[in-house]
Amino acid sequence: MKMFKALAGAGLYLIVLAVLPRAVVNNVPPEVLNQLGSWEGVVTNLTILGFMLAALHITKTLTPKNNPLNLLAAVILDLIELYIFLFFIGFGDVTSLGKVEKQINMTANVKMMLDFRIFAQIMIAAFIIKMIVSVLEYINEKKKQATPKVV
Repeated sequence: MKMFKALAGAGLYLIVLAVLPRAVVNNVPPEVLNQLGSWEGVVTNLTILGFMLAALHITKTLTPKNNPLNLLAAVILDLIELYIFLFFIGFGDVTSLGKVEKQINMTANVKMMLDFRIFAQIMIAAFIIKMIVSVLEYINEKKKQATPKVV
């Protein structure tokens, strides 16, 4: 059952981050892609992150909770997910933390301003909470392992 859970989660990461972006870019007309800029680098980065997340998910699922590798995989998995979220709400700029100003060159020059900082703050807070929970679970499992069982 654990193996199925690990492979299913890894497959989901690969489909969402490696297969779907390539399919979307291949089906969008070149005129639209030229207006938006170079997306090949973004798709390549998403593919790499998808494979990393798949490997980390398998590692986290198959290793025991009292193993430091499980803790490391959980923390890095959460960190990469936060990075991807900030990348998307920042329209490619992770450091903007959700505040975006873009110039759109169409018939008339249009300046678009979006402010998603509240979502970025919520995700960062959720990331910190998930990290604390992961560390506490690791410590709890270590304590369970260290205490002798009474028969």
